Amino acid sequence: MNTGAEELANILILTTVVTRLLDGVTVWDLEKAALSPVTGAILEEMNPQHVIVSCLDAMPADSLLSQ
Repeated sequence: MNTGAEELANILILTTVVTRLLDGVTVWDLEKAALSPVTGAILEEMNPQHVIVSCLDAMPADSLLSQ
């Protein structure tokens, strides 16, 4: 039970961080950020959860050939 509570606390911390980072962001700010290749890929094509989980690092699933 303690492990589950700890994991939920970690999710709460990450959610709070992301919310505070996005607080007050306008559409213009997002469009400006989308000019960066990495941020643009995150905003347009990628699943944000994958970026948060992998910390922009390679994952085992990246080694699979897309079919």
